[in-house]
Amino acid sequence: MQLPQGLAYALLAGLPTVFGLYSSFYPVFIYFLFGTSRHISVGTFAVMSVMVGSVTESLALDKDFLLDSNSTVNETARDATRVQLASTLSVLVGLFQVGLGLVHFGFVVTYLSEPLVRSYTTAASVQVFVSQLKYVFGLQLESHSGPAVPHLYSAGGLLEAVPECHRHRGHRSCGRGGTCGGEAVE
Repeated sequence: MQLPQGLAYALLAGLPTVFGLYSSFYPVFIYFLFGTSRHISVGTFAVMSVMVGSVTESLALDKDFLLDSNSTVNETARDATRVQLASTLSVLVGLFQVGLGLVHFGFVVTYLSEPLVRSYTTAASVQVFVSQLKYVFGLQLESHSGPAVPHLYSAGGLLEAVPECHRHRGHRSCGRGGTCGGEAVE
């Protein structure tokens, strides 16, 4: 179960899927060597992947990696930049966690109310659901950046693109601002 989840979480983080395999294997292996609790869940999870994805997709936009000749995205360069951003973010978060652990900052968690935690979890699940709809329908939509805007554009783009897909049922993907059977759809 961990391997398919790792692949899906890599897509949520905006990284190549092979890094999802790495993130599903290495934490478990390291915990096997150094861990002390038998009841802990180790590995990636959806909220963390969405948070990393929001950083990688906002700092490494597709439009920054367009090839001049035919307006396609240089996926190799984009993915390398996103992996570098995710790695830098992981090291930085680890340093913050060690620093906050040294000053015993964990007491703040007792002041978080149960409705606050539940609402955050619900919002994260809605965000994960909306971000995966383009893969379910096989759409290629334009990416947008900004606070809360990408998922609103994704939902709006999906609502506009689903009738187009119904008209072009034989094609693999279609959508406004995307492609439909190799032809640009407007």
